[in-house]
Amino acid sequence: MSTYEEALKAWKLAGFKDGMIFSWIISEHKDICLELLQLILPDLEIVDVKNIKKENTHKQNTVFHGARFDIYAADEHGRMYDIEMQVSDEHNLGKRISCYQSYLTQHALGAG
Repeated sequence: MSTYEEALKAWKLAGFKDGMIFSWIISEHKDICLELLQLILPDLEIVDVKNIKKENTHKQNTVFHGARFDIYAADEHGRMYDIEMQVSDEHNLGKRISCYQSYLTQHALGAG
């Protein structure tokens, strides 16, 4: 089977859990992003989302690694959300959550 045929087969089998499909759908369809956040976090009563970015990279400098959020979004109150699609267990989820949360906290606090 050629590389093209393999890629075509993979594309046809790809679903919402595929990273590229997930990022594309959530970033391009504000209503789906909003509904997903409302389903996950009903107590926050989120009314609107804005600033939706797919594969958004946050890097402080050229030496240290940064975080790459599958989807970064904010709501009408300025609350920030990192939406990740996790389909395999790499045994590092706790560390990734901690790292991503620290980047969001740094961004929220700003200078001073």
